[in-house]
Amino acid sequence: MQVIQPQIIQAEVRMGKTLIGILAKNIQPNEVYYTFQYDKEYCLDEKRKPLVPSMPKRNEIYQSNYLFPVFFGLLSEGKAKEYQCKYYKIDSNDHFALLLKTCRYNTLFGIRVREIQSKKVKKDVGMS
Repeated sequence: MQVIQPQIIQAEVRMGKTLIGILAKNIQPNEVYYTFQYDKEYCLDEKRKPLVPSMPKRNEIYQSNYLFPVFFGLLSEGKAKEYQCKYYKIDSNDHFALLLKTCRYNTLFGIRVREIQSKKVKKDVGMS
């Protein structure tokens, strides 16, 4: 039996050149969950709107057992998704990997998602 090592895969979320926040996939031995945290400067800028109304700007981390709908909505469907999965050799159910590969450049609404690092972490260590 293969033991799953805890891992955090992080990505910058940008609109144009502006850093909105950090999206992460947290892989633990018994669970996988996603987090999103607004960038502190973005959060403090009253002129900047929240990414989506359902995720108002705040300093606390958002956490979900599923990829947040705002990011899931950026993914292709149907034949386009099939092609992308085959091209990038990604499991069609790995929405986070597909997001990292297909949303690095301008997407719908100008949101870009780019991996910033991939690292293994020790048990009980979370996102800082």
